[in-house]
Amino acid sequence: MTETYDQKKARQLRIRETLPAELKKIPLCFVEDVAEVSPEAQQILIVALAKGSINIARALEYFQNTLVLNVDDLLEAAKPRKRGPQPAGGDDDQQVEEELVILSNATTGETLPAQTIATVPTLNPRDVQTLTDLLIKCYPSMPSPSAEGLAKSEVMRGAISVVEAVRQTLESNSAKSDFVILALFGLFSKTKVQLQEIILSNPAYLQAIKQSGIALD
Repeated sequence: MTETYDQKKARQLRIRETLPAELKKIPLCFVEDVAEVSPEAQQILIVALAKGSINIARALEYFQNTLVLNVDDLLEAAKPRKRGPQPAGGDDDQQVEEELVILSNATTGETLPAQTIATVPTLNPRDVQTLTDLLIKCYPSMPSPSAEGLAKSEVMRGAISVVEAVRQTLESNSAKSDFVILALFGLFSKTKVQLQEIILSNPAYLQAIKQSGIALD
């Protein structure tokens, strides 16, 4: 049975909802392709969007033709064309180009506001290394430079804040108290259950963890 336009749109909208929040601005015509790229490629795309705007069609070509992914290389390969004088009949091409572009998260301010990026605190190298090692464990094929760049990115700011808070707490005198240790243990146990429920309810997360170097249980 041939799929109608409304059915196709509804299916694409469902797929887009499975993507990370930072990728939900992707044009519907590309959501299936983006959903099918590796979790590593999706994370590279998220980091790139924190730095600049992306032509999604050229980004997909980059992922298809490149073995070792790099944020800066992606930004260069998928750089949108600059507006300028158009030759006769060039307006249509320009319009198509604009429709393929996902504006930088920092530019749109939807998920990574420019003012937030401007006030990012200095990161502790130890926390960056901890998060980098965790990312490589989760995505074994991710190159170390890409993992480090992702660890430092705005999209991982919440995660690195957790890493920092845990390190500071365990290194403080408070860690000598059984109240603190047991409370932390209880918190992480509860959080693990919550994360498991989130992963099990999202096909994209399930696929990612199957390809990762960590176990769900």
